[in-house]
Amino acid sequence: MKISRIKLVGIVLVLAVIAITSLIPPAQAQIPDSLTITSASASCMSGSYVVHYEQLALGARITMLVRQGIPGTFLIQVYDGETLLGQDTGAFDYLITSTHPGTIPFSTEPTGTSVTFYLYNTSPLTSALSNPFSGVGSAHAQGAGYVDSFVAPFSPCTEPVLPSLPTPGCDLVDLTGAVVGRFIASTNAYYAPSESALTYPVITIDQGTTLWVFGQDATHAYYKVQLGCTPLWVPVDTMTPNFNYPWFGWPLPTNVVD
Repeated sequence: MKISRIKLVGIVLVLAVIAITSLIPPAQAQIPDSLTITSASASCMSGSYVVHYEQLALGARITMLVRQGIPGTFLIQVYDGETLLGQDTGAFDYLITSTHPGTIPFSTEPTGTSVTFYLYNTSPLTSALSNPFSGVGSAHAQGAGYVDSFVAPFSPCTEPVLPSLPTPGCDLVDLTGAVVGRFIASTNAYYAPSESALTYPVITIDQGTTLWVFGQDATHAYYKVQLGCTPLWVPVDTMTPNFNYPWFGWPLPTNVVD
């Protein structure tokens, strides 16, 4: 009877050792990576990315560890060929599916037509088990141990649009012989001295408006006037001399002009 009890105790101890051992991860155990780059883009002097973490069902022994509050971390780097442009880091919760957008300023403008984003799992848990990196947060050699990569087209910086240089304005219009007249009736304006040359859209000049008058057409039926920076033609019978200062009724020019 005593022997049976000893055997029973021995069996219990063996089972206990096996159970405890199962909770201790092997030194070189590999945790499947569930970090991916779902999108990335680059233009001028920066790049943007979205990293996705999918919650893993790793079993009780991993869950026991992560429930102790060990966070997951990642490093993402951007390369132009073999040139490191910049990097960023982030953290995630092993027990929660999540996305992590970010922006990476570039140290120099890329010279190629695309850049490559490399994603590394730098979690203390992963590093402790597989030790693929030199240390959490350290820079990694291009392509060494990354868990995902993404090639993104690159849009180069564009030259800034310079403001248009000023063109000769109305202040350069030759006003020799011109006189300011006043409209005694509202009228439509014409782009040529003809009733068929109505402007489009239609320009209407209101009664009481004053404009420079340069002369008349060959038929003496239209005055040539200046509206803003645009020369127009209006019927002669719609205008009269301006009796306000400084014109005091000075006659409007009747010389023929083009």
